[in-house]
Amino acid sequence: MQVGDLVQPHPGIRHPWIKQHPDPWLGVILELRKKSSASGGHRQVAVVLWNHRGLHKELHMTYELEVV
Repeated sequence: MQVGDLVQPHPGIRHPWIKQHPDPWLGVILELRKKSSASGGHRQVAVVLWNHRGLHKELHMTYELEVV
């Protein structure tokens, strides 16, 4: 996964926001960051710009996304 990739929500993970807007979700990764975890390690998170009007940029763990 890298900046500029087109992504969608990972189909194996339940996303509560999809129930509100059941249309296809597509987004583009604008930025990748490292986030500290409680266990002392780091996880990669992505700033995603979604195709839905009400949602602009959102921060998601990369495991929640799938590259299209």
